[in-house]
Amino acid sequence: MNNEIDALRAEFDKFVVEKCSINEKDRREKDEENEIPKDELPLFSDELARRLLTPQIAGANISRIDLKMISDETGDNVAVSNRNRMLKAILRHKRNREEIEPIFKSIDSRLNGRILLYREIIEAYPKSTNIFLNYINKIENLQSFMQTTLINFAEIDSDSPPISFDS
Repeated sequence: MNNEIDALRAEFDKFVVEKCSINEKDRREKDEENEIPKDELPLFSDELARRLLTPQIAGANISRIDLKMISDETGDNVAVSNRNRMLKAILRHKRNREEIEPIFKSIDSRLNGRILLYREIIEAYPKSTNIFLNYINKIENLQSFMQTTLINFAEIDSDSPPISFDS
């Protein structure tokens, strides 16, 4: 009986090594293959990802489920993967304000939901006010960044001549 368990364990360990493990080099190569090219993303996508996906900056955690719901609401239907890749997939090929505005509205509604939740926590636990007011301020800063980005976003025609700063 003991020999059978040891044989089964050895066979399982062999299977895990052969079929289930991936070395770091192969993982990096696979990630690079799946990376979205920069020319298919709006210019602000890296800054938005940095601000939105970092809870210390955003004041809230935007989860993969949130990003999946945002993609479904905007008709992009992005597959669940890491958050940065999902956000970039949502923003992919968005070239004008009309395409980006629904995404920002959906993100904004989720952030507003977090603010409402934080206000309820403040009401229920007044000693936590400083912590959650800080989170609310961070969310409002992120929302301000998104509004400013949307206002300043302009479609740049690829046939336009380069901008000259000499005149």
